[in-house]
Amino acid sequence: MNQILRKNRRILMTLKSKPIRYEDLVDMGFKFDHCTNIVKEDDKTCIFCYDVGYVPLENNYFAVISKNIHTE
Repeated sequence: MNQILRKNRRILMTLKSKPIRYEDLVDMGFKFDHCTNIVKEDDKTCIFCYDVGYVPLENNYFAVISKNIHTE
């Protein structure tokens, strides 16, 4: 399972600058049923693979996001 999560993270990292279609993620080997956590904020669901995740947009598109990690 960790291998799938790492692959999902790598795929998302390559796409951080633009929205991506569902079909394109599937073609790249992304597995939507594997994630490390889900965060719901302001009527949006953010799905993460470690520190990188995605947010569903309209028309089967997704925005790639990064989790802000603060250290004290």
